[in-house]
Amino acid sequence: PESDSWNTPALWIERATRALGGPIDFDPCKAAAHDAVHAVDGCLWPGRNGLSEAWAGRVWCNPPYSDMGRWWVKIAEEAAARERVVSLLVLAPLRPSSRWWRELAAGADWLGVPRSRIPFVSSKTGRAESTGRAELTFFGWRLARPEALQVMRLDVCDLSEQVVLFA
Repeated sequence: PESDSWNTPALWIERATRALGGPIDFDPCKAAAHDAVHAVDGCLWPGRNGLSEAWAGRVWCNPPYSDMGRWWVKIAEEAAARERVVSLLVLAPLRPSSRWWRELAAGADWLGVPRSRIPFVSSKTGRAESTGRAELTFFGWRLARPEALQVMRLDVCDLSEQVVLFA
């Protein structure tokens, strides 16, 4: 669906690349050929399914937000695959009341929130046309330089109470 066919703009991919510590090796959710992600390997829909493949190297994942129920399980599984996944950076909605968000936050090494909305790029036109309808969270595992993202860092103090403080 068009609502899930928005690509992360080049500025944010450049920051993600620096945070991951080098070029993106794998993108399980590459939505369009003109996507700013220049991964060595990517699952260009509909030909390949990032949910069913093993991820490896430095991984960038901007999953379809309408299907987070399935994607968070895969993200947590791949984040734990230290022998294959060098570093992992995920961009997903900021929804601390959701079980998937709390589970990812509890397992992540690092969390951050953009200071303003990200101008996503339409996979149909290749132009920035939407700032999204939701605030977003970066979830990171084994990041080389998380400060490169230039976002507000989150410290999750107590997930049972759903308290989140900005550092």
